[in-house]
Amino acid sequence: MTSDFTRTKSELNWAFLIAGQCGVPACAEGAPGIGKTETLKCLAAFTRRQFFSYELSRTQPEDLQGFPVVGTRRHHGEELKFMQFVPDERLLSARLEPSILLLDEISNVIAPKQAAALNLIQNPPANCWMYMACNPMESSADGQPLTPPFINRIWMGQWEIDVEAQNYGLTHNLTYPPPDVPIVPSDYRSHTNHWGAIIHDYLSSFPKDRNACPENRADKHKPWPSSRQWHNLCLVLSACTAVRASNETRDKLVMGLVGHEVGPQFIEYVDTLQLPRPSQLLQSPSIFKQYDRYDIQYSLTTSVCNYLHNLSEEARADHVDQAYKLLEVIESVSGDLGEALASTLGTLFPEYAKQRDLAALSDALTRATDA
Repeated sequence: MTSDFTRTKSELNWAFLIAGQCGVPACAEGAPGIGKTETLKCLAAFTRRQFFSYELSRTQPEDLQGFPVVGTRRHHGEELKFMQFVPDERLLSARLEPSILLLDEISNVIAPKQAAALNLIQNPPANCWMYMACNPMESSADGQPLTPPFINRIWMGQWEIDVEAQNYGLTHNLTYPPPDVPIVPSDYRSHTNHWGAIIHDYLSSFPKDRNACPENRADKHKPWPSSRQWHNLCLVLSACTAVRASNETRDKLVMGLVGHEVGPQFIEYVDTLQLPRPSQLLQSPSIFKQYDRYDIQYSLTTSVCNYLHNLSEEARADHVDQAYKLLEVIESVSGDLGEALASTLGTLFPEYAKQRDLAALSDALTRATDA
C-alpha cells in the first residue's frame, strides 16, 4: 500500500511524457536503471496502450526498417521482381493498435542504426507514441552523438530520478508508488491558436530565431530552433496548458525543443507580456476589459482556470464570489471564453453553480410572467 506516500517534488519528467503524447518523439538522457522504461510502462498501462521496446545495441538496422524480401508484380504479362520490406513483429503490432514504442540506448550505436531509427521516427506507426532513451555520451560504449537532422525532430532533455518514490519503496517492503504521469486530453489542440499567436508574435520580433542552426559543430548535436521545432513547440505547449502543468514544465519543453540559446529569451518574452496575475483578476475583474486581443483574453481566462484548479479546496472556497463576478465580466466580453470559465467553475463549485443556474431560471420565468 502506498496511500500514505506524498511527493514534495511534483511533475517529474512531465516534459518528456507530454511531448511524446503530442506526436513529438521525446528522448531522455540518463544513466541505466533509473526508471525510464518502467515509467513508460506505467504510462502505457494508464492509457491502455501496448508497450514495445528496442535496445538498439542488440538490434540490427533491419529490425527498425524491415527485413528485405523479394516481391513480384505482373506488368503487361511480364512478371517483375522487386524488393520490399517486412516489418519486425513489434513494429507490426505497434501499427495495428494504440501503442508506445521505446528506442533505448539511442546514442550507444553506430551511424547505420541511428539512421534506421531516424527513418522510423520520421515515419512512425499510426497512433504510436515514440520515446527514446540514451546514456550520457561519456558513459556510452561506441557512442555517437545524435545527428542534427535527428536532434531537430525530437524533444531532448535530462531524466529526473524519483528519489522520494525510491526511498519510500526501500523502507516499505520494496513496494514502490507509481510515477506521477500526466495524461494529455484528446482536445489539447484547442489551445494551439493561443500558443501559435504568441510564437508568431515572438518570431515577428526576433526573426533570426525562426531558423537558427548553430555554426558550432558541437552545438548542432543539441536542441536548436527551426520552423519544424516551433511547430512542435506549439503542440507541446498546448498540451502543457491542457494538463495544467507548471511553468517549470513549460520551460523544460521550451529548452528541449529550441535549445538553451533561444529558449531563455522566448521564456522571458512569455513571462513579460505584462499580463495581470490570476489573483489580481479575481480581486479586480474589470481589469479584463483592458485587453481587446483574443489571444490575451484567452491566456487570462486560462490562467484563472488553472489557478483555481491548483488551489486546495479550502483556499478555493474563499474565491467563489470573486470567480463568479469575474465570470460576468468575461461573459460580457467573449461568449466562448465565458463558457469555458463557467464550465470550470461548475466543476470546482458544483453547488454554487447549481444555485446560480436556478436563480437565473427563476429570473427568466419572472420576466416572462411580467411580460
